[in-house]
Amino acid sequence: MKKKLLTFLIALSCYSGVSMAAEVNFSRAYIIQSTPEELLLGNVEHWPNLNPFPFTTTLKLGFDRVSGQFLILESQPQVLTGDLLQAQLQNTLWKGEYKTVGNFYITSLNFLSVNKGFVGAEVIHDTGSPNRDNYLRAHLGGTIFSEYLIKNQKDEEEWLSQVAYLENVARIEEANAKAIADLIEKEKDPSEAKLEVIPPIIAIRHQVRLKRVRGLEFRHSSASWGSATEYRFTIENNEIKGIVGTPRDSYSSNDGTTGNGNLWLIPAAIYDERNAPPVLE
Repeated sequence: MKKKLLTFLIALSCYSGVSMAAEVNFSRAYIIQSTPEELLLGNVEHWPNLNPFPFTTTLKLGFDRVSGQFLILESQPQVLTGDLLQAQLQNTLWKGEYKTVGNFYITSLNFLSVNKGFVGAEVIHDTGSPNRDNYLRAHLGGTIFSEYLIKNQKDEEEWLSQVAYLENVARIEEANAKAIADLIEKEKDPSEAKLEVIPPIIAIRHQVRLKRVRGLEFRHSSASWGSATEYRFTIENNEIKGIVGTPRDSYSSNDGTTGNGNLWLIPAAIYDERNAPPVLE
């Protein structure tokens, strides 16, 4: 979906009936659900009343066959989820370092596409040499999934995948509904039901695996760039940490990698600010 800024009326509340003009960005929007009659989009960013910070909403669209136009049926603030955070990675640029035993590379990673658990990206490794004798620009492809932190005690953390967390929530809701129904059937006060509490989400992180799928530019003065190299990292607290290594030639229960180097990246704007030359007075 190409990036574009549009100005039109968004119904900010289906209860108040109030509408106002807003700048809207669809560049990282994704389809949550679609039917023959309606389309529900997530991660639609808009700036009501020219607010400097965007609001993230879900946008429900219908289609008017007579006019051939989409109609805005509903706009609601979007709850923070792993899917939303994944979508917000699209079109973001990260910079940092890739260190191996014998080399240090200034590295940038651009998330070109993030959709339904799949990732397309571009990576650049550069030693900073003027003649670029050790340089790689390559396309990467792979997967991403989100994990929710539900317990954070002194000596123990418990993370659940998004799928496992939602399954747990469904189980709790079903058990609570049954407990209430049993009391009603016995003509007792349903408020006396002993309900299980849904664990709150304390933090969200992403686990990402990318593989080099195509070399675009590559030079190396003393060795070569591996064509099957994998990038395995975690995105948490606005930081990428992980390894870059070579997996086994064939699939097996041993999922390790060899020749590992360390990868560390942060958002490009923060990296550039930290590494900007001092201002001379």
